[in-house]
Amino acid sequence: MSKANPQFSHPGRAAYELPKLLKNLGDLDRTAKLSEEQYNTVDAIVSHAWGAVETIASGLESIGALMGIAGNGDEAVPGKHVAALGDLITHLAVELQHLHEIETDMASTLQSSGDRQVARRPN
Repeated sequence: MSKANPQFSHPGRAAYELPKLLKNLGDLDRTAKLSEEQYNTVDAIVSHAWGAVETIASGLESIGALMGIAGNGDEAVPGKHVAALGDLITHLAVELQHLHEIETDMASTLQSSGDRQVARRPN
């Protein structure tokens, strides 16, 4: 996975970049030879997915470790766990931003279709 890949951008925002890359990739025949653009897109998807998995896994591991430390009482909290929790929270915030964008886009699509009543968002 090359950092020089033009399709790989914003490494800290995998939750936002992955859906866009998957949408741009479209249907893919796994047996066909990939074009350079398809290769770069798939490579970027792999890079973002790996980064997201690592962030979520280390954050969850840190939650468990911190709960264990809190349960035992008097141990110091290792900085790596606090950093992993920060990464996890940031990742979840990026996912939330993407979901909000999807919600807004889909509500706009419903509204512009005009032939049906627009779904109401809960207050």
